Amino acid sequence: MKLKVVGLDPSLTHTGIAIGEYDTDTGGFAVKELRLVVTENEKGKLVRQNSDDLRRARMVSEGIRLACEGALFAVSEIPSGAQSERAALAFGMVIGILANLSVPLIQVTPSEVKMAAVGHRQASKEEMIAWAVRKHPLANWMVHPRSGASYRKGDLMNANEHLADGVAVVEAGIRTDQFKNALAMLTFQARAA
Repeated sequence: MKLKVVGLDPSLTHTGIAIGEYDTDTGGFAVKELRLVVTENEKGKLVRQNSDDLRRARMVSEGIRLACEGALFAVSEIPSGAQSERAALAFGMVIGILANLSVPLIQVTPSEVKMAAVGHRQASKEEMIAWAVRKHPLANWMVHPRSGASYRKGDLMNANEHLADGVAVVEAGIRTDQFKNALAMLTFQARAA
């Protein structure tokens, strides 16, 4: 049986989303689509900060909602450890969005995510991207459309870090007891039907 699962790397500025299928027979996750929701602050346009925050939160919420349509589960890190008042506000908005998901949410920690991906807790963004691209080479990774000063046409973009994290959260999530228990219940229900 194949189940739609969505991995989320949520933030107010760059939300990485990995949409894929978990195969109950093999225990593997296959990426079907990667999405990046990018919101930018509209400073200088005479927009109140709180109105702009609301607009950006709606964009993130809508992107996540659309990705979760038809999914059985979503998996996400829950933001924590803000270093500023502004970051704490953004974390709070993202947590509110996650709290209102229409599908069950499996929570993972940053350490679980990095361990599931590259096997150590201090994994760099570059290591996470390299792991995810190696594991899912046919996914729609973001590449530069033309050459620039420090990159060539076709090179991976740095923004892939958010997409790679979206993939890695699923890998961490399917290892949790919460996922295994939910899967056991689904299997039991399927047999009983």
